[in-house]
Amino acid sequence: MKCNSVPGVFLSVAGLLMFACCGCSSITTGKSFFGRGGPEVPTPAAGTPAVGLRFIALNGKVQKVKIPYRDGMLVHDALDQAEVFKRFKKMKITLRRIVPETQQLAKMQVSLESGKKQVALGSDYALFERDILEVTEEKSDWGTDMLRSALGPIGSVVLPE
Repeated sequence: MKCNSVPGVFLSVAGLLMFACCGCSSITTGKSFFGRGGPEVPTPAAGTPAVGLRFIALNGKVQKVKIPYRDGMLVHDALDQAEVFKRFKKMKITLRRIVPETQQLAKMQVSLESGKKQVALGSDYALFERDILEVTEEKSDWGTDMLRSALGPIGSVVLPE
């Protein structure tokens, strides 16, 4: 004796329709129905020149990513390619570069345009192979951000970042 319920039949038909419409391409490893956990960043093949990025979250978790290096690449290009502005709302960026003469790391601060997700012109350095961009997430205070944006240019003077 079979017991067919209306909800059971409906769910099985809906499941078959979903797989028929989506195809097998939706059933791949590493992907979920709702997408991936973080933005997809291109990784260079072994032996190709690369720029390194270190993402440091508020909880102290560090994620290292390498992106392919191109001639004439600027800091903003690397940040766009790695989708940094989608990852953190407020951040501090430092460029670490190996000085060829001394083989030591030099640190250069990268400033962002106030209120925008763009690198300031004076900080948009040209990148070299093996440079490391260190992006540290900073705590965002919504009250201060709102006051700074409401005051306009005076806000950045009265309430420095």
